[in-house]
Amino acid sequence: MVLSLLTAASYGLSDFAGGLASRRIQALQVISMSYPVVLVAVAVMAPFAGGHLTTASTLYGIGAGVASGVAVLMFYQALAEGAMSVVSPLVALVSAGVPVAVGLLSGERPGMVAVIGALIGLISVCLVSMENDAGRHAQEHSLSRKVLVLAIGAGLAFAGYFMLLHRIEPDTGMWPLLVARFTATFLVMGAAALTGVLTSPDLSRFPVRLALYAGVLDIVANVALMYALRSGMLSTVSVLASMNPVVTVLLAKFLLGEKAGLARQVGLGLAGLSIGLLAVAS
Repeated sequence: MVLSLLTAASYGLSDFAGGLASRRIQALQVISMSYPVVLVAVAVMAPFAGGHLTTASTLYGIGAGVASGVAVLMFYQALAEGAMSVVSPLVALVSAGVPVAVGLLSGERPGMVAVIGALIGLISVCLVSMENDAGRHAQEHSLSRKVLVLAIGAGLAFAGYFMLLHRIEPDTGMWPLLVARFTATFLVMGAAALTGVLTSPDLSRFPVRLALYAGVLDIVANVALMYALRSGMLSTVSVLASMNPVVTVLLAKFLLGEKAGLARQVGLGLAGLSIGLLAVAS
């Protein structure tokens, strides 16, 4: 429970920082600055966590890395072109809903209270994503068809990341996560090199700092998520870990002027109820 909520909080802060940075520089530039930070940090921590790699965990790690790289790239691009307080909840809805369905279909039985809590959580994220923005930044960045496709694609890729991490054996330590981060970093840096964004001269200190903040928060989120998925059910952890829009929406409201209408306020309230029910169930 604690690890899942730590994941959500860290992802929410990382989404906000990364989204702001990607409105000032290209999304690939943001990721190409933050991903190497994550890779180095995980490489330093992995030996202290023990465990060992297996063939299966290595393959799952590679798959998770590909899913993560694709997801973050699409997500940051959607955040750059769409309203942050709409894109983030929509991505969270898809990324949580798919693992919940897969978990239940694969035989997970979290109990009635937990199922109700998970369903309320999905409804809450859906309500937040349905609200139309009237804030200053929302008017500049509307939810176009392109943004919708990017957001849904990012959500599906994040869902794949959750499910692949869940399949990794618990005695492998942080090594599979290191494999995943190496794969994702290789993918992102390769895309950045091919598109030439690494040589772009429009970097400034402010978005660079934001990108690095996003990277540090991403470290916390990914480590917490991996251990949460090892000790909890996919159907409940994925819902709690996808509560990151609560943080992103509140930051967007107070710092960017994006308004939260009635539906979004109800959604945030239902998110709190969902967390409470899942806490009782656990």
